[in-house]
Amino acid sequence: MSRKNDPDGTVEKILDISGALFMEKGYEQTTMPDIVDNLGMSSRPFLRAL
Repeated sequence: MSRKNDPDGTVEKILDISGALFMEKGYEQTTMPDIVDNLGMSSRPFLRAL
């Protein structure tokens, strides 16, 4: 997914990490903090990317 305002590929990273966690833990058991922790970023940039 290419976004004009996403030069670092943050959205793609979020989708990759989220998908991996959904496969590992299941959709219902995966939390936003799980995704943020695995991305290695704080929640603010994560939420901005969404």
